[in-house]
Order: sequence, then structure tokens, then C-alpha cells
Amino acid sequence: MNLNNFTIRLIIPICEDDEIINGYYSKQSMPDNFAIRKNILKKSIEYEGDNIDLVITSNNYFTFSPSSILKGNQFVEEYILRELNYLTYKKPLIIGFDLINNRIVFNPYRGISAMVCLITVDDNNQYKYVTHIWECWADKGNCDQSGFIEQNDRRLTDINNNKICLLSCGDILSCCHDSGRNLPDANIYISLAHMNFKKWSVSLKEKNKDETNIQNWKNNCDIRVLVTQQISRTVFNKLDKNYFKKNNNLEYQLIWPVVNRHAQRLIMFDNDDNIVDESNDPKYMFIDIQI
Repeated sequence: MNLNNFTIRLIIPICEDDEIINGYYSKQSMPDNFAIRKNILKKSIEYEGDNIDLVITSNNYFTFSPSSILKGNQFVEEYILRELNYLTYKKPLIIGFDLINNRIVFNPYRGISAMVCLITVDDNNQYKYVTHIWECWADKGNCDQSGFIEQNDRRLTDINNNKICLLSCGDILSCCHDSGRNLPDANIYISLAHMNFKKWSVSLKEKNKDETNIQNWKNNCDIRVLVTQQISRTVFNKLDKNYFKKNNNLEYQLIWPVVNRHAQRLIMFDNDDNIVDESNDPKYMFIDIQI
């Protein structure tokens, strides 16, 4: 597969430890803090955005609490498009969000109620729905493989003539895609993770619930694998090697092949949206990658 050059910006929020719920979710994503996340998204589009072709958030970037069940595209139109069409300057977005209501099971498959969607910009500078997927991973190594396969048509999308495959957090584990057998062919695989999703060191000989088939992917020069996520403050302060590598500059590690990892541009911001380095308590970061 031939790759067509374009630039992707990943948004990596940094969450204080007391903001993290059950290890996966952030209080930043909740409705009370919605304006904060919208502001980061606005910044990601406007800051030197002329050369950015696609912006990708983490999963759990937003959390909504609907009182009734809607179809997937209706959730996107009601809760995403309505909130983001106020932006003057727009870029295509891939967004991950959760739906929480203890009385309702939203996901029509057997996964957690997390969704990944793609929205693009129409000729009237309005966001429009393109596609969505529901997460098929259901925690503790369980996954709805039939639901994963059923969504493969929606999982694939085309941006700048690059075929992109969307994955929601645990979907990247082999228990979901059966060691790659259920994965559709694509140029770029994008997984939106919730929180502290490690760079894998699983060898091909090791078979466990956390295997991702990443060894096969990263040895294939024709494809790219990108994982975006939220990072806890503790993990960030340690500059844990599963997430970051410190050379002359800080490198985010969940990018394959390695040549793209080395070529990234990482920019960090504080609570006042000022550019800072890793020693000054950044609140979020952008990672720009040219594919």
C-alpha cells in the first residue's frame, strides 16, 4: 500500500492522579469540565494548524450521560457536532468518548460504552458525521469478536487517499482481532486509548490477553500504528520508558514504525495554554507526525 503524505496531530491530556477514576477515566472528561477539553481541542486546531490534516484525541476525551438510547450516529450528531460546530476554524477530527448511565446499556455489542468517531468539514464550514465504532473489548481479556468483525466496514475510512482503520482502546488487543485475522487491511491503524496504555514488549512467542500483534505490525514498513491516550501525572513525571524516551528531545513511544517516532514534534502546554517543557507541569501535549 502506498502512503500519501499528510500530517496528524495527536492530543495527549495529562491528568492529575486524583482526577483518575477506576484507572481508566478522567474527571477532566466529565460534563462539568467540558469547556476545558473543548478549549484544548480548539487550541489543537488553531495552533500552527495550517499544515495539520487530521487531529486525533485520546479516548475518554469527553464523557456524556444520555438519558435514552440513540443510534451511534445520533450520539455523534447530538453530543459532538452540536458542541463543536461553534469553532470557526475546523479540521477533520477523530474523537473518543464514553457514555455513562448506570440504568442504560448503550453499546449494542458486548464491549464497554466507549465510541470513536470521525467527523469532517463540509463546504459550509460545518462539521459532518462520517463514521463511528463501538468498543468491543469488555475488560479482563474478554472481547466481542463477532461485533468487532461486524463493524469493520465502519472501521475503515479514507482521508487524503490513506485508508485508516479505527480502533477503540482495548480493540487493539489480540483477543479482539484474533491476532490480526479480523483486522481489515489499512495503511494506518489508529487506536484511541483511555489511560496509561503501555508500549508493548510482547514477543511473538508470548500469548496472553495483552498481546496486540504489534510485532507483526511494526515490522511492516507499509503501515503505521498510532496510539493516543491520556497520561497520569505520576507516569509523566517518571518519564516512564513505556511511554516516553528522553534523547535531545522528549519522544512519545506509542508510534510505529520507529522512524516516525523519531520524526515527531512534541509540544507541551500548561493550564494557561503557554508552551512549557516537561519540568514545568504541562497539562496537555500535541504530537505532530508526518506520514
